[in-house]
Amino acid sequence: MEYSLKPGEKDNWHTHPPKSGYVVSGGTLKIYPEKGEAFVSDEKVGDTFWSGYVGKHYDENIGNTTVIIVLTEIKSLQ
Repeated sequence: MEYSLKPGEKDNWHTHPPKSGYVVSGGTLKIYPEKGEAFVSDEKVGDTFWSGYVGKHYDENIGNTTVIIVLTEIKSLQ
């Protein structure tokens, strides 16, 4: 799926199953986990990543560019 967040935009509370990602358009996101302190993530064009399950959180684009990330989520390992 394609994830997109415009400057100043926030998304809703959500979780992620294990996933991979590719940054199409970079920028700066602030991540607000349900448990723990918020942190800043600098997304750079061309970066790839793998992540296990991510608990409840929401993101805010605190930069000046639209962030676009293509995600491939693992819905089931069975």
